[in-house]
Amino acid sequence: MKKRRLTNRLILGIATCFAVMLGAKTTYGQVTKVWETQPLFMASESVVFDSIRHCLYVSNFNDEGGFIKKPDTLRNEFISKLSPEGKLEELRWIDHLHNPTGMTIFHDKLYIVEREGLTIVDLENQKIEKRTPVTDAVFLNDIAVDQDGTVYISDTFKPCIHRLKDGISEVWYADSLMKSSNGLLIDNGHLLVGNRGVENLLSISLKDKTATIIANELSDNIDGIKKCKDGYLLSWKSELYLLEQGNKKLLYELDDKNDFLADFEFIPESKLIIIPQLMSNKVIALQLDD
Repeated sequence: MKKRRLTNRLILGIATCFAVMLGAKTTYGQVTKVWETQPLFMASESVVFDSIRHCLYVSNFNDEGGFIKKPDTLRNEFISKLSPEGKLEELRWIDHLHNPTGMTIFHDKLYIVEREGLTIVDLENQKIEKRTPVTDAVFLNDIAVDQDGTVYISDTFKPCIHRLKDGISEVWYADSLMKSSNGLLIDNGHLLVGNRGVENLLSISLKDKTATIIANELSDNIDGIKKCKDGYLLSWKSELYLLEQGNKKLLYELDDKNDFLADFEFIPESKLIIIPQLMSNKVIALQLDD
């Protein structure tokens, strides 16, 4: 434990000086890269923006270099805190988590997906407030919360969407259209689902569960989905796309095709897209051009 604390202090010390790689900005068609962190994270999987405290939270999926862990995990994973300019403020801002993936903020609480279920963090007090298990989950991944606080969580290794309502977990949607879900977004009374197994974007009515495919021939791993004007920003594998009226446009791609652009944040006011690079343990910021 003492060795780990010393290692964390060393990382934080380095990060204070070298967290952001400054230099000439690079433009890729419709976006411009404005900053990039050093590889300080442990499989950075998701980023959310806290508009009240003006900071970013980054989920660190695994600090042991792999994606399969034993059930008796020691809860070694964590959430990091970044400034909007990419400066590391605290590496282990929330500690002792179990492979956190998707995150969102609702009513000033940070909702985090862990392997066993939903974890809620009080942002003001920086403390875990509640953990709610999800029944019969296999690999919980992304999260979306509707206006009344109902929580929807994708299960990548099970053909369903889980729902948490009034503290009760249930399978909310399971159909032949669903195959290996990942990214989620609630938009205009519908739950959008990155349907990895059949490479499409699925829209499910929150009112009656009517499902419609709104885009086909997409990637097999839609990780991030964010509303952007009349379309959607989508990340999958090493690429970021803008989807408008069923047409996709490549905005950005990594040189390393073995790396992944994971579950990102989009800040419309500043037109910033903050994306974690899963395999290289970094976070980058892209400015969406007019």
